[in-house]
Amino acid sequence: DIDVVARGADAERLWTALREDGWRLEFEGGAEFYEGHQHLPPLVWSGGLGVVLEIHRSLLAPRTPFLLDEGEWWRDARRIRFAGHSVAVLEPEAQLLYLAIHIAWSHALGRGLVRTVRDVSALIAATPPVWDRGVERATEARAASTVYWTMRLARTLGDAAVPAEVLDRLRPPRPDWVLNRLERSFIEAALFRSGPYPRILEALCALAIDPGGSGHGDHRPWETDEQVRAEVEVENAAERARFANRLARIPAGLG
Repeated sequence: DIDVVARGADAERLWTALREDGWRLEFEGGAEFYEGHQHLPPLVWSGGLGVVLEIHRSLLAPRTPFLLDEGEWWRDARRIRFAGHSVAVLEPEAQLLYLAIHIAWSHALGRGLVRTVRDVSALIAATPPVWDRGVERATEARAASTVYWTMRLARTLGDAAVPAEVLDRLRPPRPDWVLNRLERSFIEAALFRSGPYPRILEALCALAIDPGGSGHGDHRPWETDEQVRAEVEVENAAERARFANRLARIPAGLG
């Protein structure tokens, strides 16, 4: 999917304008859930290839333990020309940090890992980050372990140009054999659907991320409270809709 971040009321105005221009809801339902979510209900272009567009109010969900100053990210963003317009793009260090938190925290290094590896590898190749700045930002944000695992898996699976020294500075306090076994479990789960059961994978993610040592407190993204159950239901509906869109494009491709 494509993520677009808009500030304040601009997010709702942009979402409404897109709906009026022919973009449709990716799936019906979930309106109440999205009222407090970081992005508005996903949209799909009616006559396009099924690419999903998410208009974000903010980069991260309201309940995370990470210390991020989105105002600073906006101030440091660079301007590029896109389709004849000037748009703000996060600097590469901020993009990598966002991708890492999204996959390692929100998705427990599970669903979407392969896509994230591709995005991280492409981003590093196109706009190499200043690694010292990236490590500093990750550490200040309480996200060193999430960045470590995302960069390590991108290096293993996507041949991303992540220096070994960067991984050494970010790595959680675990023996090499533990880190190696955790990496194997995450890869098996992402690539072959043959990894551990979800509850076991969540426990492995907690071992990998080291929430206690990272300053995350007691909260985990997979806690079975009402908010998380609602999120799982909505995400499952989104996955079914995206699978249906992919199936619908097969006849066109064959023709």
